[in-house]
Amino acid sequence: MDANLQRRMKFFNEQYWYAETVLSFYLPQKNFENLNLLEVGSAEGGGLKYFSEKKAFCYGIELSANRHKFAMQRIALPGIQLINGDICDRQFMDSLPKMDIIVIRDVIEHISDKIAALENMRDLLKDNGTIFLSFPPKYSPYAGHQQNIKNLLGKLPYIHLLPTFLYKILLAAADISKDKISTLLEVKNSTISIRKIEKLYKQVGFSIIDKKLYFIRPCFQKRFGLNPKILFLNKIPFINEFFSLGGLYLLKKI
Repeated sequence: MDANLQRRMKFFNEQYWYAETVLSFYLPQKNFENLNLLEVGSAEGGGLKYFSEKKAFCYGIELSANRHKFAMQRIALPGIQLINGDICDRQFMDSLPKMDIIVIRDVIEHISDKIAALENMRDLLKDNGTIFLSFPPKYSPYAGHQQNIKNLLGKLPYIHLLPTFLYKILLAAADISKDKISTLLEVKNSTISIRKIEKLYKQVGFSIIDKKLYFIRPCFQKRFGLNPKILFLNKIPFINEFFSLGGLYLLKKI
């Protein structure tokens, strides 16, 4: 198996694990049979595979053509519809049914037009439906995804908060590709804080059903063997922005 395929399979397996271990317990729905479920940023499709096995009608929107292609080859199954597209684009909205569940896991921080994305998800959601949204807050140690740099620089927390010109100098010194630098700069520019995203929820027409801020995120259990830990400072504004490595929300329409 070549390195790229191994990497895709690793992502696929983590997505399946997360759906089975985290989402199936965190979502208020416990029986997924005949429910419509949309994953925004469905990537390699591991999460959709799990929910399809639970007899949900699954839909996935993925912007990356390569990840979409892998998912098409891996989970081209009855009951799963995959779309290579952008949640900010309304052109395909009419082709989709209303959703009982929408999952958007660690994707919102990559979207520049967050209002359009949230509005489109709101319009796709049934009146009694649920959105699961997770993201690394802007001021958390690795919200810039610099941990993906495979050298010492990737171990440094908070460097994405540097002024852009200094961040560019550091990234150039890390001897990574121009495409990778461009991606990291895009993430830097599109991250969002806890305070601002909660303001957007209200602006777009969502209320928060549940909120958890983690010091050790649930996904770290799969990646690093670390048990999840809720941030004990999670109710202290400003402080929670800097020490929460991940926020998990359940939303409903107002």
